[in-house]
Amino acid sequence: MSETESYLIETSRLRIRPVAESDAGSTAALVTPSISQWTATWPASLSVEAAASRISSAIEGRRDGREIVYAIERKSDNALLGWTGVHRHAIDKGRCSFGYWIGEQFQSRGYMTEAAIAVIDKAWSLFDVDVIEAHAQLDNAASIAILQKLGMRFIGERVEFTPVRNRDECCAYYEISRPSSKSKYVGEVYQHGHHASVVASHAKRTAEADAAFFLTFLKPGMRLLDVGCGPGSITVGLASRVAPGKTIGIDPSPSVIETAKSIVGENSNLSFEVGNIYEARFDPGSFNAMFAHQVLQHLRQPVDALRQMRTLLAPGGVLGVRDVDWGSTTFYPENNGIRHFLDLYYKLAHRNGGDPNAGRRLRNWLREAGFIETRVSTSTVSYADPIATREWAETYAARTLQSNIAEKALEYGVATQSDLEDIADGWRSWGRDPDAFFCFSHTEIVAWKR
Repeated sequence: MSETESYLIETSRLRIRPVAESDAGSTAALVTPSISQWTATWPASLSVEAAASRISSAIEGRRDGREIVYAIERKSDNALLGWTGVHRHAIDKGRCSFGYWIGEQFQSRGYMTEAAIAVIDKAWSLFDVDVIEAHAQLDNAASIAILQKLGMRFIGERVEFTPVRNRDECCAYYEISRPSSKSKYVGEVYQHGHHASVVASHAKRTAEADAAFFLTFLKPGMRLLDVGCGPGSITVGLASRVAPGKTIGIDPSPSVIETAKSIVGENSNLSFEVGNIYEARFDPGSFNAMFAHQVLQHLRQPVDALRQMRTLLAPGGVLGVRDVDWGSTTFYPENNGIRHFLDLYYKLAHRNGGDPNAGRRLRNWLREAGFIETRVSTSTVSYADPIATREWAETYAARTLQSNIAEKALEYGVATQSDLEDIADGWRSWGRDPDAFFCFSHTEIVAWKR
């Protein structure tokens, strides 16, 4: 692994890598008066030569351990979006400062939040510090919103000298402390949440319907782990296939685990516990089979999660994963409410760091995680009769108004309460149509640890 590869960070949409000499021209083009007004050291106009000088300084700072400065790059077209970085304090070695900016044309799309969350997470492993701090001008509402989304707490206002404008300016200071138990799962957002409407819908899932592609590979006596088990309705079916082998379901939500525990009954080989795949308590090679249903689409680091699953599998062990591809959605008749819902769903997923089109990327993620032998299939979930379409519509109307979808939409400012009510009305009106039809595809992969 090269020096720069050890610093590389990837999210669903972004590649966040150390700045390189080749970034000088793109950086100079991005720095405008609109960017400069919110920074302390970036001028209103930046020449390519000046950008190259900054890059040289950043490379030197990385090599001597003072800082790591990242270029934020969009995966889809390799466009440079902006810079971010973490800088060690010269005096207080237990603190680092965090800074960032993003080009005008790339703002208000969730890119900066997506990058900031990933960089802060990486910074704890790069620097042995207890606190990361950041500051923003008092009227820079967008920047302050990002710091708040990172979980930073406001610690006060300070007057700072701003070299680029040669004056003192009052700034709001924020900081975040190293988690007592550092977990990659800190800050993960499950898009749907665990509102009653969500859990009730998930409880209708079964191994026979939702894990059919995987069941033939399960044998009695296997030890199985279900990752992101939810209310456990699929896990129960998996447990019956491997009995008397032990089946364990883990999920980060204590409330949904309590629901799952209520269905254990006489299944002595089945148990549920709170946990996450990034820091699972199990020893390497503990399981002969692992399963993850509709999980990877919600994770900021799906490849890391898959690597951990591979670690927990015994040699020859088998993994089954299934995720939806929202980009395959088809419905009839045309409905503005559903169109607006899909647009909202994508915006929320990108803000949260997930990938709504995860289905099409599963094989690539598995390959990156080290799984060489895979078997790919697809299935389509459809709602075509009046009872099914009405039930599906009511479920998503409720999620739009009451679940984590509603909470995050309002928190992020991507929808108003009125918008959400219009979307819910759209779902309900569509569900009442006698010709209503809805379907989308799911990618299913079985992989082996060889």
